Amino acid sequence: MLNSIQKTLNRFLNTPILFIILVIGGMWLFRGVLLINKAFPFNADEAIVGLMAKHILAGARPIFFYGQVYMGSLDAYIISIFFNLFGTEIIWIRIVQIILFSATLIEFYIFMQVVFEKKIVSMIAMLFLAFPVVNVVLYTTVSLGGYGEAFLLGMTDLLLAAIFVKTNMEQTEKQKKTWVLVILGFCIGLGLWANALSLVFAGPAVIFILSNNLKKNINVWKIVKQLTMIVFGFFAGAFFWFYGFFANGGILLQEMFGSAVSVETLSFWERIINHLLSFVLFAPTVIFGFRPPWSVDGILLPLIPIVILFWIVTIKKVNISTFSYFQKSVFFTVCSVGFLLFVGFVFTSFGVDPSGRYFLPFVFLLSMLVGLAGYSKGFGKIYTGLLILVLFYQIAGSLIYMKQQPKITTQFFRPAQVQQEYLPELVSFLSSKNEFFGYSNYWVSYPLAFLSDEKIISVPSLPYHPHLTYTSRDSRIKDYEVQVSESEQVFYITTNNEMLDQVLQTGFKELEVQYSYQEIGDYHIYYELSEKVEPQQLAAYGLYQ
Repeated sequence: MLNSIQKTLNRFLNTPILFIILVIGGMWLFRGVLLINKAFPFNADEAIVGLMAKHILAGARPIFFYGQVYMGSLDAYIISIFFNLFGTEIIWIRIVQIILFSATLIEFYIFMQVVFEKKIVSMIAMLFLAFPVVNVVLYTTVSLGGYGEAFLLGMTDLLLAAIFVKTNMEQTEKQKKTWVLVILGFCIGLGLWANALSLVFAGPAVIFILSNNLKKNINVWKIVKQLTMIVFGFFAGAFFWFYGFFANGGILLQEMFGSAVSVETLSFWERIINHLLSFVLFAPTVIFGFRPPWSVDGILLPLIPIVILFWIVTIKKVNISTFSYFQKSVFFTVCSVGFLLFVGFVFTSFGVDPSGRYFLPFVFLLSMLVGLAGYSKGFGKIYTGLLILVLFYQIAGSLIYMKQQPKITTQFFRPAQVQQEYLPELVSFLSSKNEFFGYSNYWVSYPLAFLSDEKIISVPSLPYHPHLTYTSRDSRIKDYEVQVSESEQVFYITTNNEMLDQVLQTGFKELEVQYSYQEIGDYHIYYELSEKVEPQQLAAYGLYQ
């Protein structure tokens, strides 16, 4: 009986295609359970991607994410294809992200196999990546505009670099496939447009290719030739990025380096120290899954020591001395992805935002380490047991928050954690009252517009911060402003903001405006106003601080 089981297992492990299909199928099943249980709130950033996709079907051709000229609209164009085929439902936004992640998983398996040439190593690495911590599950299921593409294109960069270098090492000069460099350059350029996060993969990939020349006699012409082919492909892939650059001038570069989140007033070195402390305090716990990215609460605290032990054992088992020169080079290239991410977080304005999305690329390094733990002497029973426990821990981390508020959310700022499950009821209520135009905050306006098929339009002119600070950047679609300004009747919707409610009530009273009031979940609705009131009229009563 045991021999039969062993033979079946060996046959299974010797059939990579079957393994890949089962792992991806299991990943889809797991994500399906989360989606069926509505584990992911429909956030405003995701709603904007969906609205962009709808507008594309209607003839619009946006180049960048609405209101953010540094992140491309590739994700919206892909989603628009699914909307056209299957309808404009939220589920298709998520399906696209899972498809992108599935392709990334396949590429990661191929990458590990190309470099390390051991099926079991590649399989375990892929399995670990397929069932990651809650932070990675979140950002590979919902869309914030281009993170799935950044993952896929970044993995493509590393894979093409590994294939090119390995091929060049094994073949003669005439047989070298330099066209791979053109494709690599194209993917880097496309990644720059889709989401600049992909550059943390692209930089190490290019350096890996060029530094490979140093092993032999340095041939300047050879390096120039390789760079030329990469640059040629890059300009083709980054066409839309450069189009946006010339159209928007220096704004594009400023936003790429974090001007959109640059709210710090400290000196340069004070900012660096703060970012470094933020990284030390927040990054490891979310990278290893000890907490969700939106909270500091621990996940299954009794199991955290086991997870820490697992990573200590994993690092100890990875024996770099057994790697070939090529394998060592690839290993340190992937490590440099994490290093570049760290540098970008500490030295740019993005360091003010400790949300988990900026730590996502570390998952590739961790998955590679887990696979390589069995490269030299196998995995062993004890390590296999620890691996199973850690996979259970990572899967459980998502399942725990599937039902708990605020569920698996992209919002780490508590006032922005709106109970979006009440949105359909909100749409129904406003429609029944013939309230189709009004004012709200960023986290309400765009999900409301998407779910109502843009029948209910609100401009995000209200602050969501408790201290009532506001930025005009929240208003992403100028046509909405026109429609609301032309409407004779408006509503106001607030969420999780007692001070704002007080301002509105005081302002309406002073302006002698009568209104009706209704609460639906987190939504506080002021409707049936006796006369139209614009937010600027409420500024005198403390609306904007």
